[in-house]
Amino acid sequence: MFKKSTAVAGGFVAILVGLTCSSSGPTSSVGDGALASGGQAGSTSSSGGGGGQLCTSISNCCNGVLDFGEQCDDGNTNNGDGCNSLCQIESNYECPTAGWPCIDMAVCGNGVLTSNKVCDDSNTVSGDGCSGDCQTIEAGWQCPRPGKPCIQICGASQLDGSVTCDAGKVPSGSCGDGVVMAGEECDCGDGTVPVPAGCPGPNNDTIYGGCTTQCTWGSFCGDAIVNGPEECDLGKMNGSNNGAGGCMFGCVKPRYCGDGIIEDGEMCDLGPLNGGCVDYQGNPVEAGCPFMCSKHCTLPI
Repeated sequence: MFKKSTAVAGGFVAILVGLTCSSSGPTSSVGDGALASGGQAGSTSSSGGGGGQLCTSISNCCNGVLDFGEQCDDGNTNNGDGCNSLCQIESNYECPTAGWPCIDMAVCGNGVLTSNKVCDDSNTVSGDGCSGDCQTIEAGWQCPRPGKPCIQICGASQLDGSVTCDAGKVPSGSCGDGVVMAGEECDCGDGTVPVPAGCPGPNNDTIYGGCTTQCTWGSFCGDAIVNGPEECDLGKMNGSNNGAGGCMFGCVKPRYCGDGIIEDGEMCDLGPLNGGCVDYQGNPVEAGCPFMCSKHCTLPI
């Protein structure tokens, strides 16, 4: 049986998920984990109960269900498929649905810039700025935003003498007309023309994920700058580390045992204090051990 309960002792809150208990006393199936004075984790919640229950965490890695301590669960014990044999997400993979295969984000042409790519314009065609293997930005091009077409550097914005566009002439038009011209990274219009497909709105210097009034891409997930709704942004290194110090695809911080946040499936999480003794307010103590959270975010038996 799985039951989530909250135990409060002196202001410290522990959440227990996925415990099974055995006892020669009361037959409660799940301990409440209360840490009363002189008590132990896993004591019975029955009124007048005498404790003595043995509670152990349930380990169901590879059963296709997201359980205690797991970042993923694809239903197998294989490494190298995105979810390893310990049910942790591997580098450059996303595992959005338990029981289903993970998604390899390092594949060229998916529009996501990962640690193994130099560019990715959402296709595997060469000659459009990003090579067909996503390993080279071709001469005379720049690819400022993953998933979007690369732009040719030409005309009045010529920065690379190896190419010439329209015999060196700048196509007519201006920033704000809704048409991407030479020297522009994007153009979503100035509000007086229809908003082109793929634009969140007209050119705007403050809109997240949009195009600025200078026709350059504004802030977006993957630009290596934390902005907008992002929790983190490591640029092309997003998704390469799903533990401490890492950042996942979508610019959200990884959830893992040791981040100091009690997630579903964790009994406790004291961050860097896991494995040490603390008082009920979470302060380290040297004498005695009122409370301990293991390095695996479990309570001691």
